[in-house]
Amino acid sequence: MAAYQHTTLGYTIACAALVPGEVSYSIAVGAYLSTAAPDGAVGRYQAVISSSSAVASLSPPGIAVARNAGGRPLVAALLGVGACFPLSRALRRSASAH
Repeated sequence: MAAYQHTTLGYTIACAALVPGEVSYSIAVGAYLSTAAPDGAVGRYQAVISSSSAVASLSPPGIAVARNAGGRPLVAALLGVGACFPLSRALRRSASAH
């Protein structure tokens, strides 16, 4: 919603609409982890979820900076490089299994 706004008022309204969902998500994930995680590992599971959410929130500003710096080709190159990391790990595991 916020990405499609072109005015300050529109962006403000979009953010106000999104915040309750983010708060609800955080509460729901915490409640789910407290029941689904193994005993003694709830903290580790919560740390992984929190870290993943923090890393995921860095993508939109990074893409915006890349678009301003080099346009669409730079964004495409960065997304391509980012996609290669999981692929390289999977290929490395596959090669070591043989």
